[in-house]
Amino acid sequence: MNAIHIENHLVSGIPLLVFAQPHIEHRPLIFFIHGFGGSKESGLEFGYRAAEAGLICALPDAVLHGERIGPPIDNLDNPQRKYLYPQGTGFDTYMTMIDCALRTAQEMETLIDHFGGDGRADTARVGIAGFSMGGFTSYFAASAIERIAAAAPMGAYPEIARRWHDAVLEATSYPQWAEAMEALHGETLRRETWLREIEPASQMLFAYRKPLFMQCGDLDLDAHKSYTVPFYGAMRPLYHARYECMRLKIYDGVGHSMPAEMIQDTVNFFKTCL
Repeated sequence: MNAIHIENHLVSGIPLLVFAQPHIEHRPLIFFIHGFGGSKESGLEFGYRAAEAGLICALPDAVLHGERIGPPIDNLDNPQRKYLYPQGTGFDTYMTMIDCALRTAQEMETLIDHFGGDGRADTARVGIAGFSMGGFTSYFAASAIERIAAAAPMGAYPEIARRWHDAVLEATSYPQWAEAMEALHGETLRRETWLREIEPASQMLFAYRKPLFMQCGDLDLDAHKSYTVPFYGAMRPLYHARYECMRLKIYDGVGHSMPAEMIQDTVNFFKTCL
């Protein structure tokens, strides 16, 4: 069994764990982004499995997470926390999560640059994966950053504006929320417009033709497959029968979690396509 080295880096204020076998050269570079409320340590199993497969794997702390934790992430459980939307809707937390995912994706260029002088990493073969918030980060990065050569979002979906619209519509049907939601109608529309502007689905349908492996839990209510399956159906014909490069896997009996099979499937995907 090959030894795995784990290193701590700090790149422009971004804490980073790097997993690699010793003495490797010019290997694909994989980033794994953790979920909302987590940290880079949440990806230890992924990092180990990727390095074991001969890849070099980097695990950053997302914006406002881990060693970078700050408001409102550090205050989510405070009963005195002020909410814009009715607390039970989860809309304030959702927008915070999307903002963190987008800002983390925008840092990927800096992180890729960091490995430009590292002979172990081939920055022409960069992949990104992540679970939940990290999955949204993967979609954002893949849709916007040319240097991302392959993406494997897990427990997330690309149609964020449609999800927002549907969740808001559902919330208005609850009597205890209806009045507050009506009062916030203008703000809600403003946010939906912003989500449409940044939505990965439309950007990827227009231009993305690189390897993409989407993974959903069949029972995942946080990232329901209904917000991924239609996108998969629209994207698949654009790959002109190169279906091995455009994949969707739905894991039977799995909720909002990242089982070992999902991790290994992702590692195998990157080994094959990069």
